[in-house]
Amino acid sequence: MKKLLLLPVFTALLFVESSLACSCANLGENFFETVSLHNIKVQSGEYPKSLELTVVSAEVDKYLQLRSGPEPTEMLLNISGVVQGSLDENTLIVQGDNGFSCMPYVTAFPIGKKFLFALNKYENKFYISSCGYYSTEIQSK
Repeated sequence: MKKLLLLPVFTALLFVESSLACSCANLGENFFETVSLHNIKVQSGEYPKSLELTVVSAEVDKYLQLRSGPEPTEMLLNISGVVQGSLDENTLIVQGDNGFSCMPYVTAFPIGKKFLFALNKYENKFYISSCGYYSTEIQSK
């Protein structure tokens, strides 16, 4: 009987843990609103200058498996344009979730598809925040 009573407690703890692990406040309801509100927070000082965004249009070239695990952890982008910020490279490696980092998995961005990405940079690595809409697919006709 005691074992049956503990099962709901452990199940509840799992849900509490997973809900706290990647909690954040989303900015906006779409890519453009998220980027605009993010920029306002940086300019007002609410976010540090280190969180300034680099917005690029890019095609996903391939996934990279730089760490052992079941999912690729990074992706290579072919940059076709810089919308905000500055970038000298024509290609860029973007970090994705490694299983515990609260970023989108790179496999959410199919190879060959074009996107607008609003990228953060931390310790010379670019990444996409999971707290809002920091990417949007570019539809071609």
